[in-house]
Amino acid sequence: MTNYLPPSIAKYHGLESIDPSTFSNYTEFDIKETFLDWTVLFDKQIICGSVTYTLKEKFGDQKNANKRTKRVVQSVHLDTSYLDISKIEVNGTQVLENECDGWYLKERCGDLGSELVIQSDVISDCLIKGEEFVVKVHYATTQKCTALQWLNGEQSGDTPYVFAQLEPIHARSLFPCFDTPGSKSVYKAVIKSEQPVCFSGLPIMSETNTSAANKSAANKSAANTSAANTSAANTSAANTSAANTSVASINEVNINDLKTSNSIESATSCIKLSSPFKEYCFVQKWPIPTYLLVIASGNIQTHSIGPRSSVYAQPHFLQNAINQFTPDMEKMIQAAEDILYTYPNEDYSIAIMPTSYPFGGCECMNCTILSPSILNSKFKNMDQSVTTTTKSQNETTEFNSTLAHELMHTYSGNLVTNSTWEHMWLNEGTCVLLERKVLAHLFQDERVRGFESLNGWNDLQNSIDNMDNPQRFSSLVHDYSDKINPDLGFSTVFYEKGAALHYTLEQLVGGAQYYDQFLKHYFRTFAFQSINTWQFLDCLYEFFYHYDKTKYKVLYDEMDWNTWLFQPGMPPKPKFDASLCEKVYNLTAKWVKCATTGGDPHKFFSSNDIEHFSVGQMILFLDALTNDKEYGMKNWFEFSNLVQVFFSLYDYKFQELKGYAETDFRLFKFKIHAHIKEAYKELSAWLGTIGRMKFVRPSYVLLKSVDKPLAIATFKKYKHTYHPICYSMVKQDLGL
Repeated sequence: MTNYLPPSIAKYHGLESIDPSTFSNYTEFDIKETFLDWTVLFDKQIICGSVTYTLKEKFGDQKNANKRTKRVVQSVHLDTSYLDISKIEVNGTQVLENECDGWYLKERCGDLGSELVIQSDVISDCLIKGEEFVVKVHYATTQKCTALQWLNGEQSGDTPYVFAQLEPIHARSLFPCFDTPGSKSVYKAVIKSEQPVCFSGLPIMSETNTSAANKSAANKSAANTSAANTSAANTSAANTSAANTSVASINEVNINDLKTSNSIESATSCIKLSSPFKEYCFVQKWPIPTYLLVIASGNIQTHSIGPRSSVYAQPHFLQNAINQFTPDMEKMIQAAEDILYTYPNEDYSIAIMPTSYPFGGCECMNCTILSPSILNSKFKNMDQSVTTTTKSQNETTEFNSTLAHELMHTYSGNLVTNSTWEHMWLNEGTCVLLERKVLAHLFQDERVRGFESLNGWNDLQNSIDNMDNPQRFSSLVHDYSDKINPDLGFSTVFYEKGAALHYTLEQLVGGAQYYDQFLKHYFRTFAFQSINTWQFLDCLYEFFYHYDKTKYKVLYDEMDWNTWLFQPGMPPKPKFDASLCEKVYNLTAKWVKCATTGGDPHKFFSSNDIEHFSVGQMILFLDALTNDKEYGMKNWFEFSNLVQVFFSLYDYKFQELKGYAETDFRLFKFKIHAHIKEAYKELSAWLGTIGRMKFVRPSYVLLKSVDKPLAIATFKKYKHTYHPICYSMVKQDLGL
C-alpha cells in the first residue's frame, strides 16, 4: 500500500496496535457469535449463567493452511475478574480444571484481572482443520464485581435495581470475554429476572410463547400510536410498563424450568422456589466490543420518543424524559444523516439510569445509558402537545447536548472503534466534533460550534491543570504498555484535544464542506472495524491525495503531528468563532470591575443583561464569575452587598433553570465563593439527590472549604446512595 504520510510520521504507515489492557488472544480468533444466558438474582446480588462463543481461527480457511501448520495458538485465553467459574465445555465436551491440558486461571494481575486459559484436544483438532468450535463457560459474578451496582428500593427510589457500567475494562467482571475494543462480536441474549430488563440489543419475540410475543408487539404499536396522539400521551406514559411493551419478549419462568437450564445449574440452589422469573430475549446484529454492552433490571417503563427511538426509565423519570427528548430525538438523527449519511441502525433508544449512576452517559448499543442529571425538571409536567412548537423545541435542544453526543457515538465509537484505549481520541474527539455539528445544524447557527468549542477548550485547560500526571496523560495518544488500568488515563484530553485536532484539520483543508467529505469516506472505509491513529492518518492523507492534491499538500507541509499527538499540555489553539462568548465575558468583566472599584451596580446592570442568554451562555457566565485565572475571581465573599444586588437582578433567570444539574451546581459554586451560609445546607441536601461524579466530587470539595464538619456529615448521610467508584473518590477527596 502506498505511503502518503509526510516524513515526520511516515514510520507509522500501516502500523498495527495490540491492546496491552487485555490478556485475551483476541488477535487469533474471529468471534462468529456470542450467546449470553443470564439469571439476575437480586437476593444474592449476583448474575449467574453462561457465555457461549462460536469461534474460528483467523486464517482458518484452506488458502491459509500453510499458516496453520506453523501455528503457535493452541488454546483460548479470556479476560476475567472476580468471577466464580464452575464448568467449561468445548463442543459440548466438558473440560476439566487442569493446568496441563484443561482450563485454569492465572494469578491476578492488579486491575486487569485474571487470565482464563482454556486448553482442549477438541480445540486443537478444530484449529488444525480450520473449523469453527464452541466454547461455553458456566459462571457467576461475585460480590467483588466492578461492573455492577446493586440498589435496594431506598437507593433507587423505587424497587431493587441493578445496572452495569463496562467501559473500559469492567466487562471481564461480568462475564469471561475478549475484553478489548479491538475485538467485536454479534450477540444473542436470554436474561431471566424478576424485574423488567434492558439490554444493548433489539428485543426479539419468543418462539415458545407466541401469544405473549404478539401481545408485546401489539403493545408496542399502541405505545407508538399513543405517542403520536398527544392527547393520550401522558396517560399512556404513566401506564406503559417495560414488562408489557417492547423492552423484550417475556415469558413466565418457573423454578422447574430454571432447573433444566444448563446455564444456571450451579446456581439454582440460590433461587427461592416460590419466585417467578420472566425471560427477556435480545439480539445485537452489529458486531460490537464488550464495553458497549449494558444490562439494567428494575421497575423500568418505556415509551416512544420518535419513529425509531424509545426511552426506558423508572416511573419517576419517564415523563420528564419523554417531554425533554421527544422534540429533538428524530431531528437529531436526521441532522446526523444530513452531515454524514443514512443512520446505519434501525433503532436508537435511551435508558435513564438511577440517580447513583456516576457518569454522564455511555453509548451502549441500542440502549444508550444516561444520567438523570441531564434532565431538567421544568419539562416534567409540561403538556406534551406544547413540545410541537418551535420555541419549545429550541428550549429542549439547549439541554440535550449530551443526547447529541451519545447519538453520534453510533458512528464514532460504535461503527468505527478505537482498537485500544491508547487511541481513545478516535472515539471521543471525533464524536465531540460531530455532536457540535449536529447542534449547529439544529440551531441553524454555525457560531454554536465555536461557542461550544471555546467552552471545551476551557474545560481542557482546567483538566490538564488539575492532572496528577499531565506529562503522561495530557498527550493525545497514550501508552499503556506497562499494564496500567486505562481508567487512569481517561480525561477531557481525549474529547477536547481530539475535537480541536479535527477543527484544525477542517480549517486547513478549507472548511466543513471539504472535511465532511473525508468524514463520510472515513466511516464507510472502517465500518464495523477497530482502528488506531495510524490507520486514521493513512486514510486522511490517501483521501485528500486523490480528492484534492492542493489540500493534500497543505496537510503534508503544515501539520505538526508530533505536537498534536505526542506532546503533553495544551495544543495550538484553533481559530474558534468567539462571537457568542463575548457578551458573557464582557458582562463578567463589568461585575469584577464594579467589585474592585466600588462602583454603584444599579448604574451599570439591569435584569435585561442576561434575558436572552442561552443555557450555554448562562453556564459560561457562572463559570467565568469564579474563574480567577481569566475573567472572574473567587473572593466574592468580600462583596456581600454587591452579591445581593446580583441576585436581585438575575434570580428570575436562575429560577427558570432550577432543577437542571449543570446550572444548579454552578450556582452553588458561586454562592459558596460568596459565603452565602444558607446555601451550605441547600448544597448538602442537593448532594442527596445526585450521583454523577462530575458534580458530586467538586461539590464536596466546595462544601469542605467552608464547612468541613457539614461536608463529612453529609457524606456519612448519603454515602450508601453513591456508586462504589463515586464513594471511594469522595472519601479520598474528604481525607477520610
